[in-house]
Amino acid sequence: MLEAIVKKSPLQEISVDEKTLLWRYRKFLQSEKRIGTKALTKFLRSVDWSIDREAKEAASLMQGWTKIDIPDALFLLSKYFKGVDSVRNHAVNVLKDAPEQDILSVLLQLVQALRYEHDMRTCKLADLLIEKAERSLMVSNDLYWYLTIACEDSIMGEFYYSYRARVLENYKTKKQHETVKMLQRQTKMVQNLSEICLFGKTNRNSTEIVKEKFREIAERKVSSWDGIFEDNSSLILPLDPRVSVNNVDPTGVTIFSSNARPMKLAFKTSPKSTYHAIFKIGDDLRQDQLIIQIINTMDTILKDNGMDLKLTPYRVLACGKQEGFLECVLPSTPFAKIIEKQSIEEWLKDQNKNKSHQEMNEVLDNFMKSCAGYCVITYILGIGDRHLDNILLTPDGKLFHIDFGFILGHDPKPYPPPMKLCADMVLGMGGSGSERYKSFIKNCCSAYNILRQHSRMILNLFILMIDAGIPNIDHGISRDSKIGEQLLNILTVQQRLCLELTEEEAIQFMRSVITDSERTLFAVHDIMHRFAGYWK
Repeated sequence: MLEAIVKKSPLQEISVDEKTLLWRYRKFLQSEKRIGTKALTKFLRSVDWSIDREAKEAASLMQGWTKIDIPDALFLLSKYFKGVDSVRNHAVNVLKDAPEQDILSVLLQLVQALRYEHDMRTCKLADLLIEKAERSLMVSNDLYWYLTIACEDSIMGEFYYSYRARVLENYKTKKQHETVKMLQRQTKMVQNLSEICLFGKTNRNSTEIVKEKFREIAERKVSSWDGIFEDNSSLILPLDPRVSVNNVDPTGVTIFSSNARPMKLAFKTSPKSTYHAIFKIGDDLRQDQLIIQIINTMDTILKDNGMDLKLTPYRVLACGKQEGFLECVLPSTPFAKIIEKQSIEEWLKDQNKNKSHQEMNEVLDNFMKSCAGYCVITYILGIGDRHLDNILLTPDGKLFHIDFGFILGHDPKPYPPPMKLCADMVLGMGGSGSERYKSFIKNCCSAYNILRQHSRMILNLFILMIDAGIPNIDHGISRDSKIGEQLLNILTVQQRLCLELTEEEAIQFMRSVITDSERTLFAVHDIMHRFAGYWK
């Protein structure tokens, strides 16, 4: 009975009787090695924190418990333990020892976790984030922009604004004036790009005017851009702090024809190198940012378990609720454009004419593996509105998805296929009877089981975002709802992980999902999409 309770997912309720049982066997669970290490989060949920004696004993037991991992630490920082300082500080102590990359991978959630503290400006978690930011340019960059968008929160924005001010003041106290200046330059650049993008959006025939504007910027003729690009100091790109830029190449500027009129920019990183990114206004990129973060996490989990499925988790940064950057993956081509003229296999062979037979097989394996990875991930996350214009392919065979406006089972299309697998993908793997397609099915099943084993991490990344105001997580739920109601949309992920199944049962289930998807007339949906787009 205890083991069954401990194995429950973070989203599963713990009954009154189960809480009583956890409390009764609290000392056994603390010392028990087999299930005790994973029992702490469940035990802490059994505590009535309003009873002083019970709270003190729980806090004392917690200190002697086996050290928890990062997924459990995230759960202890969630809304389940809002204002419970002893629990939250225990989680912070776990995160203190986490390496930079682990902090970066969950920083988006840690910023949201601040809203559940008694005072986000002075709590232990706030201190930890400042300490990590002092030591890492990557953390300081991402922390600033995550806080900047949190400042727009209608309920907690004032507190986030005060905390961001404390972060900036701390840099000054620590003599890190260059960090403050860099963030100010980034902010000024984003503001200026928003103005140019708005001009391009409201003036439909403005492409040449916008390009001319960037020519003037490159020649240092626009006063509003003074100090952003400096001759003796490159600017860290907000989207990717590993990249330093010193200008925008005006010849590489493109304005897309879609309603949002986003700009593709070529940032110069050296006299001969550029970094391509899209800047857009009028769209909320926070949901794309979250999904890409979770895809990145899943990619790391799979690689740590020996599966490199050739995923392409490009970077996304929301700079505000209506503006932000997306990394351009170049070269890449939409599926729709490819299959208008030739098959996927023919296109890949055309792109790799000088490759040896072995190298060409590697390209085709990249296609098969990336198909498997994205099929499983988009299924688990309930990614909707899939069509052949938002599935792209690189010349080296890596398939990837863009545009995550519909998640967690939401989809504007009636009766969407369970998995995003179309006939052209199957043919690109050699057909449903080929050895490569059999490998595709095997990879799907293996990836599915690996990700199921790490369900705590995946679910906790979502749980900490329930009050962030992200559309599909908030969908149909009021801000004053009980926590159980707020988690309803996230339950889609838990349901698709089928945590009640054994590994063998999960393999059979995934095979059935693939079979059902093969039978779905995916192409019909794409014809409908293009027809609808024609009349927009």
